[in-house]
Amino acid sequence: MLVNASAADGGRAISVDVTNLGNVPIERVLVREASDDATASPRLVERVRPGESRQVRLNVTAAGSGDGAVDVPVTVEYDVGNRTGTASATASVPTDVGAVELTGIDIVQENGQV
Repeated sequence: MLVNASAADGGRAISVDVTNLGNVPIERVLVREASDDATASPRLVERVRPGESRQVRLNVTAAGSGDGAVDVPVTVEYDVGNRTGTASATASVPTDVGAVELTGIDIVQENGQV
């Protein structure tokens, strides 16, 4: 099993390529992020045949402090016959840093305080 992960769609997603390097199908391939700094819904691929590659897209939101990027580990769990396996990769995605701007506020003094 070979897994590659990279940021996609301007960092709003992670593109995960899963390649079966074996000679038997892998089944119930669960692709998910494994980070405290990001959130993404897991995706399931039912089967990847020998020699076949499948691409999975995880929509992701990464949180962090300041501008920059966060490394998001991606874990792939799969079944081969009656055995299970795991593989992983990491994608660097930009953090979502928001700004709040207050507009239309009236400041009123009451009892000498603002």
